[in-house]
Order: sequence, then C-alpha cells, then structure tokens
Amino acid sequence: MEYIIKVIVLFLLLALLFFIKRSATFIEIYRFILNPNFKKKTITLQDMSIKVFQLSLVHTSFSFLIILLFTQEVSPQIFSSFILNEELIELIIITPILEEFFFRYPMRKPQFSISHPFFSILLKLKIYPLYVLFFLVYAMSQYFIISTKVKSIRFFIKNFRLYLILSAFIFSILHFESIYEFSFLYFFLHSISALVFSWIRVKFNIFFAISSHSIYNFNLWVIVCLMENLN
Repeated sequence: MEYIIKVIVLFLLLALLFFIKRSATFIEIYRFILNPNFKKKTITLQDMSIKVFQLSLVHTSFSFLIILLFTQEVSPQIFSSFILNEELIELIIITPILEEFFFRYPMRKPQFSISHPFFSILLKLKIYPLYVLFFLVYAMSQYFIISTKVKSIRFFIKNFRLYLILSAFIFSILHFESIYEFSFLYFFLHSISALVFSWIRVKFNIFFAISSHSIYNFNLWVIVCLMENLN
C-alpha cells in the first residue's frame, strides 16, 4: 500500500513539474534566480492577487508532494514539524510579517540590506541582550550607504544574486530549532520558499510577499489538521 501511494505521489509530482515547466510565472522566477533584476511587473492589482494566490497553491502542492515522496512515514507530525507547531495566528500573521520584513523587505532597499539579516538571526536565536547591537549595525550600515552613495547601491545591485542566495540560505537554516534536527529536504523546501517570496517582493511589493507567505503557511496548517482528523 505504501509503495502504491509513493507511485501515485511521484506521478502527481511529475505532472506538477510539467505544469511548472510550461508556466510563464515559474519561468520568470527561474530566470530571476539566474539573473536577478529590479524591474517591476506592470499588471493590475487584481491580476497580482490572482497570480500570487495561484502561485501559493502550486507552491504548497509542490512542498506537500515532495514531503510525501521523500519521507519514510506519512504522518501529521512531519508537516507540523515543518511549520514548527506554531499557533495559527502566529503562523499566518506574525511570522509572515516578521520574516518578510527582515528577509525580503531589504531587497528593494539597499540601505537596510546589511542590518536586517543580522537582526533576524538575533530574533530567531532569541539572544535578547544583543538586540542593542542591531541599532549599532543599523547606524553603521546607514553611514556606509550615505557616505558611499551611488557606489554602494551599484555594488548591491551587481551582487544581488549572491545576496538573494545568502538570504535564502540564512532563512532556511534559521527554520531549524537545532543543528541536530537539520534535514536537507526541509532545507531545500525552505530555500525554494525564500526564492519564491523574494521574486514576489521584488516584482510586486512587500504586501504580496507577506500575503503569499501567509497563504502558504495556512495551506500547510490545513493539511496538518486534515491529516490529524483522518488518523
């Protein structure tokens, strides 16, 4: 029975990947990762909302199928650990706002690019006494940006792909409670999420990045609830 389920999941995943390969949106995301640019998409607010919602559903389906395919035993605990067992309000409101503000907001604001990832690490590790250092790092980064003016902005734009990858790396690593629970599967999925949210933030705005993050987390929460009811 387990073998049959894996075969079905593999078939669905291949079908989804075929759809993704032919989707203009995912082709844009792929090209953005390889060669990032800051040109915003000129579409209506309604089209943005529809595109982000559809993208979130495909994103969730991809994560769901990958987890089912590469885990030994299918259980609600697998997905609940993926979303860190957070409360619903925290999961769909607080976490998306905080994580998008510290990880994705600086992507169109070079003056925040140095200080925000530093603070997000402190926030995740809960090293409260070091929070005061955030303001020092922030002040130093602001002075650096102002004093170098155009040069620093050009440097940021020129090295944006590296910033994008490092941001996704840090985002993924900080989703593990400890090094002992590290999983390449979850690391991969969190990295994909970070890159998708980054594309939305750069091409649309921070509001849609938060919305996409919130929808994605909510979808995973629904999956956990459904699986718990089925057991």
